[in-house]
Formats: sequence, structure tokens, C-alpha cells
Amino acid sequence: MSGPHFLVISGSRGIPLYGPSGASAHLRGVCDALIPHAEKMTVAVPRLVDHRGEVNETLRVQTTTFEPRQWSWLPRSVRERGECWDNRQLVRTAIREHGKPTAIYERHALFCDGGMQLAKRLRIPRVVELNAPLSLERRRYDPLNNPYIASRIEKQTLQSADQILAVSAWLANWAVDTMGCHPDKVVHAPNGVRVRLEGDRARVRRELGVEDKLVLG
Repeated sequence: MSGPHFLVISGSRGIPLYGPSGASAHLRGVCDALIPHAEKMTVAVPRLVDHRGEVNETLRVQTTTFEPRQWSWLPRSVRERGECWDNRQLVRTAIREHGKPTAIYERHALFCDGGMQLAKRLRIPRVVELNAPLSLERRRYDPLNNPYIASRIEKQTLQSADQILAVSAWLANWAVDTMGCHPDKVVHAPNGVRVRLEGDRARVRRELGVEDKLVLG
């Protein structure tokens, strides 16, 4: 019997797997932590890199991409449905290229319900990493034509998860009190960083002249 096949889904088009941003670094860190626990791992993202550049780092994973379409010229309600369509196509492409997974780890993204649909169809567990209240953020900083659609899809994708990892206590409470998630399925898992860092600590401290000083970053 073969070992587990994890499918990691990150539907946000602004978080390429090998991008230089903090969100991309965090995505790579999560994948790196999951690799030892899977015989096979597929990472599905809209893009591997974008205009911001590429980091010199490669994960031991299979990757699938599906370039998002340009929906911005369409009415808001149509554009939101287009984002859902893109995410579903990304998930379908991952299955077609790398086979069916035994579990899903998903970074929560707005208008991305492909992972939810796949988990239901295959009856496999799905863990969702919750980093922000996305419908609330979009309503405030990029007003929605119909905020009900965003909230409804967000509730569906979160409520259907087998486990939600909320990176803050506030988010854990929000998932339960506002999104209606079952409290037994929500865990407060504080955000962290990769602990295996390369570099020469002593040399850098000498170069900065802080060998005997307390440094906070």
C-alpha cells in the first residue's frame, strides 16, 4: 500500500510558490514541514513566480499551475465567479497531472472552493490554514458589489473543512462566532518560521558590531 499523497492548494494569485514575499516564504515553510510526512506531495498554485522575482530555492514537490484569467474588465459579480472557476481549474489540473490525493492542505483564499469540492467528492480530509478574515478585508479595502457572495462562499469553504488552523486567537474566535465553524474543528496554531536557517551567526554579529549586545528583530 502506497503512502499518503498530500495536495497543498494556495489559490491566491499574489502568492507564487517561489516568490520573494513573506507570504510565499511562509507557504514554502509549510510545504517543507509537510514533506517528511508524505510519500508524494503536489503543490497547486496559480503561479510559481511573478514580476517581483524568484528566490533561489527549490522544494522536493510536484507542482501544478493554472494562470488566472484577466477578469478585471468584467462586472464585479462576474469577476468573482471567474475567480472560483480559475481555482476549480487549478485543482482539476493538479489531479489530471499528478493523480488523486489522500489529503488536502489548503491556504484559505477568497472565492476558492476547488479544494472543498474535491474533498467532498473524494471523501478525503481537508485542513485549512486561516491567515485572515478575507471577506471582511475585501469589503473594507476593495468594496464588493455583493458582499453576501463573498461571505457565503467563505462560510462554505471554512465550515466544510475537517480542521481549521487559525494563526491567531482572534481568527479562531472569528471562525467560530462569525463564520459558524464548529469549535472542535478550530485550532489556534500561532504563526511561525522555519527554524533551520543557513548562515554564520557569529560572523554577522561581528560585522554589525553587536557581538555582545542584545538584538531584537
